[in-house]
Parts: sequence; C-alpha cells; structure tokens
Amino acid sequence: MLNGDMLSTGSVVIDWESEELVHLLEQLSSKGDREKCSYLLEILNTLWDTCFSDKVTGYCCDVSGERKPFKSSLISMLHNFRWINSSIDNELQFPQRCLSRL
Repeated sequence: MLNGDMLSTGSVVIDWESEELVHLLEQLSSKGDREKCSYLLEILNTLWDTCFSDKVTGYCCDVSGERKPFKSSLISMLHNFRWINSSIDNELQFPQRCLSRL
C-alpha cells in the first residue's frame, strides 16, 4: 500500500484498482458464497499471468524519475476479504492464509 511519505509535490502514482472487483469480493465474502468464490479464484488463476501479474506492484515516481515500489491496490484488495475456500474448516479464508502467490 502506498505510504504517505513516498509522496512529494510532482509525484506520479502508478497503481491499478477495480471498484467492480472490490464490490464483487465484498458481496461474495459477506454472503459466504463458496461456489462463486471458487469460480472467481479459477478465473483469476487463468488470467493472472496475462492480465494481473503486472499489477502486483504499484510505483510512486518522484520528480527525479526514481520509482519507489509499493504493494498495489490489487493485492491489498485481494488480501482484505475472506474469499478463498478452505477444505480444512469449510470456511472462506483470507488468501494470504492459503495461497503462497498472494
């Protein structure tokens, strides 16, 4: 996540976020819809390398051109919801508890 001390006058932030994906995760997580969460994971896994892998890291570019990396909004968003199925307790879990890629 972007740190406030990274920003200075003239800084440019390069980050990716999706209000639609946030809304979808909120809905699936709050309803505990395990089937649709599994389907979402399947879709993200299929599309990850071609559509999402370049969005894992955000950058703050200062006026000198230096790019400082930070955890992107995409990763923060995925980490903020219980949406990964667990076969251990049949409950939705936070991704970082179950997946090494996230």
